[in-house]
Amino acid sequence: MNIELEIDAPQTAAVNMQKDAAIFSAYEARAADNIHLRFYSWVKPAVTFGYAQKSEKIIDLEKAKTLSVEIAQRITGGGLVLHQPNELTYSLAAPLAALPAGIIPSCNLISEIFIKALRKIGIAAELASRAERLPQTIRPERDICFARPVKYEVVCGGKKLLGSAQKRGRYSLLQQGSLALEPPLPVFAELLELDKLNQTNIQECAGREYAYTELAEIIGREFKAAS
Repeated sequence: MNIELEIDAPQTAAVNMQKDAAIFSAYEARAADNIHLRFYSWVKPAVTFGYAQKSEKIIDLEKAKTLSVEIAQRITGGGLVLHQPNELTYSLAAPLAALPAGIIPSCNLISEIFIKALRKIGIAAELASRAERLPQTIRPERDICFARPVKYEVVCGGKKLLGSAQKRGRYSLLQQGSLALEPPLPVFAELLELDKLNQTNIQECAGREYAYTELAEIIGREFKAAS
């Protein structure tokens, strides 16, 4: 199946989420015959919440505003996700028939393509072998996506590198994921009142820095090769 690749400019949290929602709506409204893979980044630090989460019950929204951290809701599920400039975020919209049936098989396939691309640049990425429990230092209602990997997600050195979540409609699906390129900004630890976050990033795994556009080209080529 043909893959339409889009490498978008950094946007605000609201615009990024609106764009992904619009892409999914368009796929649900017509009989799409291609996969749309959008890579993008963020103009400011941001927090997105899974569709079932209540942001006001999880973080101090006034504190987020004071710290200039943007807030937005995703149409996909999962926990709280931290975003920052030069992060590589993706959304993949596809007809249901284009990927293996079921959430976990389809997520596994997408993760495996990311792993192939990352290994080509020397990153020892692999699929998480099991789901881990939320650390005791984090309250369950504040489920933070990068605090623990689930089976279909990508890890490096035992720490989550790529987290993803999926929404399935009647005809199509939308998967969103976030790949940290650099260590998390200190503002997030201050906002969440945590000493540290149990996650890794491309800079740590590769030993060098990448621009999100550079990595998007590398991963995009792997998706096209797999189609």
